Amino acid sequence: MVEARVVQELFVTAPNRVGLLAQVTEAISEAGVDIYAIAGYEKDGRGEFMIVTSDNERATVSLANIINMSVVRKDVVMLDLPAEPGSLAKASAKLAHENIDIRWIYGTAGDATRVSLVLRVADPVEAVKILNS
Repeated sequence: MVEARVVQELFVTAPNRVGLLAQVTEAISEAGVDIYAIAGYEKDGRGEFMIVTSDNERATVSLANIINMSVVRKDVVMLDLPAEPGSLAKASAKLAHENIDIRWIYGTAGDATRVSLVLRVADPVEAVKILNS
């Protein structure tokens, strides 16, 4: 069964340096917040992370203490799928059929039967309607 919902991700940027991931995740951990999904990369000398957490408010406050860090909240789609061949192909085809562009995707596998993916799209509410139909 496919289940999609709108959630907020934290889009975190800071000057890239050795240990930046450790610093970000340690701050979130010390706030007592779980990370449900995370992706990150370096771009033009900056570390950029997309993070879905159990408590964005506490995570944002904890990250605000890191010098030169920016945290912006963005609505995204959290998509839970069965971990089986073709499940993502079917879901992404539904969005393509309705002309929904996926700007980025990342995911996490919680167990052997389900996969959780995060999709950044222009209209998360509409994408959720399409995916849940």
